[in-house]
Amino acid sequence: MAESGGYSGWLGGYAKSVAGSVSAFTQDILEETRSETQDVNSLLKHSYQKTAECEAKIEALDAEILKMKSELSEAAEDREVAELQLQEVGDRWRNVVKEKDEEIKAMKEKIEELESYNLNDSTRTRATSGAGDVVDFSDPFVCELEIGRLNKENQTLRTKVEKISARKNE
Repeated sequence: MAESGGYSGWLGGYAKSVAGSVSAFTQDILEETRSETQDVNSLLKHSYQKTAECEAKIEALDAEILKMKSELSEAAEDREVAELQLQEVGDRWRNVVKEKDEEIKAMKEKIEELESYNLNDSTRTRATSGAGDVVDFSDPFVCELEIGRLNKENQTLRTKVEKISARKNE
């Protein structure tokens, strides 16, 4: 029996050792599970924080997009207004050019009429000046003086036309 007591002692010791190992193994698993649970909870918390940060960024970007859309709309309106103003200015300038072309055409016609009058009446060498004096066109010096006077008068008339045009445009 001594052997059986030794065997049972050994078996009891072995059982205690196995029980201790199982207990330690169980403790390790429980600790690991608690640790993993805490890790999962901290990961979940971290995920919630990141999600909140991302949502805040998205809201900020949405607000910026709305602001940019508003600015784009305003810029488009400003561009349309500028195009209309440019078109109006272009129309005004076209009208001014047309008027000046008509004035030039009328002046050229008047010059041609006066030149043809002088050429057709080749026998006539005397005429009256703007002052009512008789001018002898056969004298080159007198012609030069008359041309100068007419140029001055022409310039005076053009200045008057420009002043009247300026007042009319105001």
